[in-house]
Amino acid sequence: MTAPPTFTPATPAERAALAPALGDPRTWPAASWPDPQPIPEGLAPVAPFDAALLPDRLRPWVADVAERMQCPPDFVAVPMVAALGNLIGRRCAIRPQALSDWQEFPNLWGCIVGRPGMMKSPAMSAALAPLVRLEARALDEWTAAQGQWKAEAEIAKARAEARKGEATRALRKDPNALVDVASFLQADGDDAPILRRYTVASATVEALAEKLIENPRGLLV
Repeated sequence: MTAPPTFTPATPAERAALAPALGDPRTWPAASWPDPQPIPEGLAPVAPFDAALLPDRLRPWVADVAERMQCPPDFVAVPMVAALGNLIGRRCAIRPQALSDWQEFPNLWGCIVGRPGMMKSPAMSAALAPLVRLEARALDEWTAAQGQWKAEAEIAKARAEARKGEATRALRKDPNALVDVASFLQADGDDAPILRRYTVASATVEALAEKLIENPRGLLV
């Protein structure tokens, strides 16, 4: 009797060409196909989170949030440690070799896994709350600095136009009049203030590269 196929032909022409050799699937012996097996249930055992892994100052905070939200402590601890790694950023490097100046800035990755309804998102929000406050403060400072920068840029532009106007009037009266070349040069204004970022979300690689240039200490994605 013809054995069952080990693959499915991709096109009708292929199926038609192989039909004589394969025969009718209804005639294949039942022993050719194994009995369906149930999908495994449950999760692999996971060791409980060890609070001793946390710095002393973080341990009570993690325990408090986990108790109030009735969630595993690692749901709070993992994003909290990742957030602290973001704040430290490139101010901390690893030197793999003791007798050279080779250094690397590590990336800290964190992941929490749990079924729906296990308070993952609220626990993460509580852990990242200090970063949210820092970002709000940075936005207020940037907004004030942006207004000051725009005002100073307009003033510098007005002064340059005034000097250029005075020099133009002097040249109209006397083409050989001594005029400062700087009167016709556009003064370079100060660079616009950069918003200090702590986190980014849903960023493309290109956008993330630009944000890292503006925030060389690092970002939490």
